[in-house]
Amino acid sequence: MHEPLRGAAMVKVRERAEFRTGKFYPQMLWGSPRARVLLLCLEAGQALRPCRDPAELICYIMEGKGKITVGEQEFAAGGGCLVTAPPGETRGIAAQERMMVLLVHLSEHLKAGDRPEDPSALLRASGAPSGGSDG
Repeated sequence: MHEPLRGAAMVKVRERAEFRTGKFYPQMLWGSPRARVLLLCLEAGQALRPCRDPAELICYIMEGKGKITVGEQEFAAGGGCLVTAPPGETRGIAAQERMMVLLVHLSEHLKAGDRPEDPSALLRASGAPSGGSDG
């Protein structure tokens, strides 16, 4: 596993992809006190269950297809799509086929003690179960 970067950085995102059957784990690519960039690699049928989140979210689907839920809206999204979620809105992701998703999590609400290199800090801030689920 790679260490996440801070400050000025370049990441070869596709080289960092790790798909797992069973449980998945978001991979922190870059972090700061107010922002996190994560890579989420989902196999078909895996999902990040909808949960309310105090942070703003930018979700870029690099490849694959799935459904992105934001509040009462559901988006059928595929490679090249960008979906955003405002602060405080419920959001979730369900892969219909293997999906690689770049998540940008922006928040003034992250705890001062949360380290950028700790992806579980993002999951705690979002209320999502750590380690994800497989459906």
